[in-house]
Amino acid sequence: MKKSATILLASAILFAPSVAFAHPGQGAGVSAGFLHPFTGVDHFLALVFLGAFASQLAPRRSLALGSGFLLAFVLAFAAARSGFSLPAQEAVLAASLLGMGMLVMVGRRLPFAVSLSVTALFAAYHGSAHGVELGAFALTSSLAGFFLAGLMLTGGTYAVGRLFSRGKEHPSTACLASCTS
Repeated sequence: MKKSATILLASAILFAPSVAFAHPGQGAGVSAGFLHPFTGVDHFLALVFLGAFASQLAPRRSLALGSGFLLAFVLAFAAARSGFSLPAQEAVLAASLLGMGMLVMVGRRLPFAVSLSVTALFAAYHGSAHGVELGAFALTSSLAGFFLAGLMLTGGTYAVGRLFSRGKEHPSTACLASCTS
């Protein structure tokens, strides 16, 4: 019990300062888009969890998962830019972090179609939120920076996860997933 309390306290101390700056006025452009995933715990954790989950899957399924996430994100982003909004957006965004953490813990045991669908649903909500948030910013350059940072976070986590697990479940995935609780 004491160990889990220590981990929880360390996580709170580590991530608390960035909560206050979840969406600072970074401006527009590639650098603003690049910084965006690093300045909000929600963005950071969603991308890290995606990479951690993908690292547990076979390479083709990992590629399908990442492609599905990106496709759902982009389509929802475009829909939000056109005025379409998803219901209960804030609640689903908050729940998506818990859901992604759970996928890291148990997703490998779920049918791949279920994991892909859940991941795509969360990506759609994140894409929709960004479609609304980016409003008047320089979209092309901001998105280029955002996707570069997202690729680095997800790809880096994927590589580390593959290195540690060698395709098998590893205690580090449970530790990573516990950060959401």
